[in-house]
Amino acid sequence: MNQFKLTLLGLFLSTTLCLKAQQEFIIPLNKSISSDNAADGIDVDICYELLNRHIIFREGKEYPIVPPNTNAPLAYGLSDFRYAVQGIKNQWVYLIENYESDNPLFYFDSNNNLDFTDDGEPKMFVKDSLLVLKDGRLKARFVPFEIQGQNRLLLKLLIQQKEDMSKSVILAENEKAIHSNYWYYELVSDLAKGNFNYKGISYSIEVHDFDGDNKFGTKQDLILTKASSGTVKDYWHYNKGEFRLGETSFKIKSISPDANSLVIVENIENSAPQKYNLGDKIDRLEVETLTGRTELKSLFQDYQYTLLDFWATWCKPCIAAMPELEKLKEEFPDFGVIGFAADKKKLVARFEERNPHSWVNIIVPSELEFRFNIRGLPTYYIINSEGEIVHFAKHINQIRSFLKNNLN
Repeated sequence: MNQFKLTLLGLFLSTTLCLKAQQEFIIPLNKSISSDNAADGIDVDICYELLNRHIIFREGKEYPIVPPNTNAPLAYGLSDFRYAVQGIKNQWVYLIENYESDNPLFYFDSNNNLDFTDDGEPKMFVKDSLLVLKDGRLKARFVPFEIQGQNRLLLKLLIQQKEDMSKSVILAENEKAIHSNYWYYELVSDLAKGNFNYKGISYSIEVHDFDGDNKFGTKQDLILTKASSGTVKDYWHYNKGEFRLGETSFKIKSISPDANSLVIVENIENSAPQKYNLGDKIDRLEVETLTGRTELKSLFQDYQYTLLDFWATWCKPCIAAMPELEKLKEEFPDFGVIGFAADKKKLVARFEERNPHSWVNIIVPSELEFRFNIRGLPTYYIINSEGEIVHFAKHINQIRSFLKNNLN
């Protein structure tokens, strides 16, 4: 009997310790968007002349509108908006007064009922601002607005296009696209961002509304994490319910409906997979080539640096970069390349038969893509002869710059 009591006491104590170990954290999130960081989502809107002041045309269909009280010329823009219950299916509309001037007025159908008299006063550009894109900076003007609770920015890039893109737009009868210099770009708030300090390290935490349904924490959404000292964002599938920060796994408990806070708990099972990042070693991987399985180490140990080229047969930028990679191999003899093909083996074999290269291709399973944080192609990692990841790149110029600085 005493032994039974001791067993129960032991189970109680171990359960209590486990519960204490699973500490809960609430991370405040911010959904605001800024023209200073256009890494959220940016889309171009084709704009049309409003030929009939009471009718919008979309793919040949007529949609009656209530126009604003103005006699000035008007154009209209159509933008994607999923799950719209009124208005034009999967679209929302805005009108532009004096659209060919430097100071147009914007009428936003904020409640999406195609009545432009019940949405308050028209809006104007706020100011000129620098728009920071992944591949550079552009000057832009912007106007903030809201559509059914979704915050957005409408942008006018301050560059003049040499070619009028409206000439290439396929138009239905009663549609007339205006000059593409007067089209607009929109920046969508599809990230809820926060910061989290854990064990002396600061992390950025982002919930990405990947499926664009204006709801955070649904099936297709992503969690993006990065240490303050890191260069690569780790991505995690929200519906898997877990992610890792350093050596610790966390379970996602909940996200508030307004995406203002994320609740997580430490995962004592520590089951979230390890991600590959700068400084990590990948020398013990067994991989599948076109001719059979082999140790990855055998493919890179003879070079001082080796490029891991994540690509696919359908990726045109990947294929366009391959001749440049061949040139780099010739220029730097101590530089190797391994193709990491995110594709079917038979397609890669057929491609290599028609376009032979001087390096080996391996077939990358989805779990390896996940561990390398592959969210777009091409993506490049550089490792040294010990298998340590020493550089991350998205462009050939970044690879060339690294090699010039590190190889004589």
